[in-house]
Amino acid sequence: MDTSELDDASIARVRSEVVQSMRSDRVAMRRSRRRRIGIVSGAGALALAMTGGAIAVLQASPTEIDGTIRCFAAMDGDADYTTVVEAQAEGEVIDTAFSQHALDVCAAMYRAGIVVDGTVVAPAVPSKVDYPVPDLVACTLRDGVVGVFPDENTTTGTPCGYLGFTPAP
Repeated sequence: MDTSELDDASIARVRSEVVQSMRSDRVAMRRSRRRRIGIVSGAGALALAMTGGAIAVLQASPTEIDGTIRCFAAMDGDADYTTVVEAQAEGEVIDTAFSQHALDVCAAMYRAGIVVDGTVVAPAVPSKVDYPVPDLVACTLRDGVVGVFPDENTTTGTPCGYLGFTPAP
């Protein structure tokens, strides 16, 4: 088709379509840029929080270790885990209420998809999906920290005993 065959109305229509297409591309690029910035910011904040938690554990006194919870991804003391540190008053003893709290915290980690299928992951974007939560059991680890494991129905004794730990009070 020769441009001499186009009338003014056709040229105006084509120009309008091109301009509209450019506008929608700009809007899509802005959305994409905002999404990338949000994902990178969220991942950075999560990495910073996890690093801060690791530093807090390394510098913790024995009385502060009592407020540490490890959420394990499998029924294995060497499995991946994530650590949650909560400050406790000096001399405060781990009791049944804290053990239940540890189970609740780790259930929330499973539900959020942070601890899943034998591994610990850092989701890039918070999800509105509730992931499945297995039956959990709280054990006292050799260093005094409460470890929460998925109860994989071991056949010999208690789950904690199976791992070589004692049940958390």
